[in-house]
Amino acid sequence: MTTEVFYPSEVVDIDSLRPWPTNYLDHPPVQVAALGNSLAMFGQAKNIVVWNGYIVAGHGLVQSAKQQGWTRVEVKQLPADFNETQMEAFLIADNRTAELSTKNESKLGDM
Repeated sequence: MTTEVFYPSEVVDIDSLRPWPTNYLDHPPVQVAALGNSLAMFGQAKNIVVWNGYIVAGHGLVQSAKQQGWTRVEVKQLPADFNETQMEAFLIADNRTAELSTKNESKLGDM
């Protein structure tokens, strides 16, 4: 059994965030536009994950928020004593676990 671990959320100046230097995902214009539409309709419901000012999850969301003229975003702060290897492992795990999901076309059609 794993221990429940939660990280603090805070609202920060969007210009204080830097992309992770080796982030390997590109965010094409169609995705950034879709994220912008979501921000316009729902606000920011998903947090961006950061470590020492670097984005480790949510690069596309930050890019879209900037294009929408947002000056602040909500982030989850990972502990400063984590290291770069842990952050890269987190970034990869966050991206890869999302890729493992599958669509239930029947349920989607019902919606």
